[in-house]
Amino acid sequence: MRVIGYLGSATSRDAVSPFVGAFRQGLSENGYLEGQNLAIEYRWTEGKYDRPAALAADLVDRKVDLIAAPNDVLAHGPKGATSTIPIVFIYGGAPVADGLVASFARPGGNLTGLGGLIVELTAKRLEAGCRFVVATAAASLSSLSALCLARPANRSIFGTRSPEHPLAS
Repeated sequence: MRVIGYLGSATSRDAVSPFVGAFRQGLSENGYLEGQNLAIEYRWTEGKYDRPAALAADLVDRKVDLIAAPNDVLAHGPKGATSTIPIVFIYGGAPVADGLVASFARPGGNLTGLGGLIVELTAKRLEAGCRFVVATAAASLSSLSALCLARPANRSIFGTRSPEHPLAS
């Protein structure tokens, strides 16, 4: 039986959340049925960012076949714990900028996942917006200003990371 290690940021009582339900449903739709041909080992950080590394090490010790980490923040724990077990981050705001993967085209190592391209596409979005504004309002437009704030290293797109988080320094 295959075993997936799931590293979540919530608590075990949240295991029935829509995200975990969608994860289980996706596995089921691909022929992996929990309790029949698949076991899932859940580990919960309970919102404490100092826990992913230790929880990931526990999953590695249990020799899971794959580690699923729902976001780029949690994926750093397993990345430091193993270079052989595949790690899938389900959402990554900026996996290249945050050092999870080398590039989108060739992630390298044992990590893969989905990235929002937030950092990489900001300039393109601004360019497209400016072209639209200029094209539609060129006659009355006298100036255009844009303010873009870079995301500090201790911030995720969801809020402030704790000082203990590996990306907070």
